[in-house]
Amino acid sequence: MIELFQNAILFEDVNVRRFGAVALLRPVWALRSGAGILRERTLSGFKTTIHRWVRPHLVEWQRVFHPGTIVNEALPVPALFVNGRLLSATPLFVLPTDREWVVTTNEGTELTVVAAFLKPDNQLKILNSLTPEGFTNESWMDLNIPVLQVDDELDLICHPFDLLVRQEREIEETILNKVKSSNTPSYKNQNLPAVWVNNPEQLFLHPTVKIGMQSVLDASEGPIWIGEGTTIEGHAYLKGPLAIGSNCYLRAGIKLYGPSSIGPVCKLGGEIQKSLWMGYANKQHDGYIGTSVIGSWVNIGAGTNNSDLKNTYGPVTITIAGERIETGEVHIGALLGDHTKTSIGLQLNTGTVTGIACNLFGSGFPPTYIPSFAWGGADWLIEHSLPKAIETARIAMSRRNREMVPAIEEMFRTIFNQTIPERAKYLKRKQA
Repeated sequence: MIELFQNAILFEDVNVRRFGAVALLRPVWALRSGAGILRERTLSGFKTTIHRWVRPHLVEWQRVFHPGTIVNEALPVPALFVNGRLLSATPLFVLPTDREWVVTTNEGTELTVVAAFLKPDNQLKILNSLTPEGFTNESWMDLNIPVLQVDDELDLICHPFDLLVRQEREIEETILNKVKSSNTPSYKNQNLPAVWVNNPEQLFLHPTVKIGMQSVLDASEGPIWIGEGTTIEGHAYLKGPLAIGSNCYLRAGIKLYGPSSIGPVCKLGGEIQKSLWMGYANKQHDGYIGTSVIGSWVNIGAGTNNSDLKNTYGPVTITIAGERIETGEVHIGALLGDHTKTSIGLQLNTGTVTGIACNLFGSGFPPTYIPSFAWGGADWLIEHSLPKAIETARIAMSRRNREMVPAIEEMFRTIFNQTIPERAKYLKRKQA
């Protein structure tokens, strides 16, 4: 039945807001998951053309980043719509293509639309209902088309730390898929002198990977995948399950514990445990980051540490976009939004969440919720000037040979304006 779905469209619903800053500059399906991104996991097995329906502020960037794909346009033919938060669309394979339908699932107390199969007229109706936060469940139900049931579980990602909870399984499954698709040899078929390896059958390295002497790669509790062009300096300790992207640089003496997924072009050092890095981020010095989600273009200063366990050992509640979310998890660290910077010695409390383009410094613990475009620390927070934030982002991107195109600048401006109410509520002024 897979081939019968000639066109698939990923869409974002309003609950994307619960992903906060890591989903402000990217669609939710572009979040890191296992050894790739969520989209690859969601649509694994589909041999169809993939199009995108995103929140309005992402449209132009998606057209630039994915030339040739259809973004926020109805198709002249019937199409399958898939919620971008769906972990796997495989249960949809059995559904019919000779009539329209919608599929829902219970998400807490909400009835959430997971997928739909629509003709062009209804595609237009849905597209015209798009809000700045995404598509509402009501807009799909208002089409008055049959609601179908799926026997298998429809698993939706609910918030960023939900990705962390599933990391171990996701890393192992996506590494297995990569090994099958690329015929990547395991370490037992390679030669790395003066490198200590435990369980070499579960260690997969691109031939261009460089590993310094006296490093330890321990795959006894899960596989390790290291992508093209990555360099690991000597005396590193890596314990799987780990998925490390292309062109990363791991500093001497790093302690990297799984399950962790590292996106491309990250420069990392110190101690990192059970974390998710979107890519293009720096943490080159000592300090602990654990059970955390780190956005792109984040720079973590020397000695920055985060807590990922409350003194009471109780479950952690986080705040994202002003909404309190009960994670139900005991171990929750920090969520640092894209383009956020921390200074040397900064301390982050359990469950700290930041927006994008935050500049945090000073002694003590900043608030556990810091809105986008904030500047300061524990004692005070003021607004980070939009022109200065854009200029800093432009410089940071140029250092990795990436251009801050006008579409990205416009996203910054839109998010700055959208988050004015949050800053009015959460910023802490300097004392006179």
